[in-house]
Parts: sequence; structure tokens; C-alpha cells
Amino acid sequence: MPLLSGGREAKSLIVGVLSKEFPLTAKQIYSKIAKNAPTSSLTYQAVHKALGQLAEQSVVGKDEKGGCLAPSLYLIPL
Repeated sequence: MPLLSGGREAKSLIVGVLSKEFPLTAKQIYSKIAKNAPTSSLTYQAVHKALGQLAEQSVVGKDEKGGCLAPSLYLIPL
């Protein structure tokens, strides 16, 4: 299964936002997408669902507080 299949637009935009700035909450990610891609018709619900799918695929993860999302690579303890 391709990494960004199903909800491809939302997932691509999320990865794009997190590649520039992290950690961010789901609300902050949605706000940045709405600001940077005003022609996108994505809802907060679509962003939240895509974040859940990306977390299942280990693309993003939560920090120790459990409220912020970042690319999983940066959450691996050294």
C-alpha cells in the first residue's frame, strides 16, 4: 500500500507542513494548511483523520506530552 494513499491531498499537505516546522498540534497543522493553501477545501476533520492514518503508518508520532506531532524520525530516543 503506498504511503500516502487515501486522503492523499491531506497527507501530502501535513507532511509538507511538518517538514518545515514541528512539533505541532493537529489544530496548528490545520491552521497552517488553511493559511498556506487557501484554495484547499480540507476540513479539520479530514486533517485529523489523515494524521491518524499517518500515525498508524509510523510517519508521524506524538511527543512525550502526547499532544504534539512530529515526523517519527525525530521522536526516536538516542
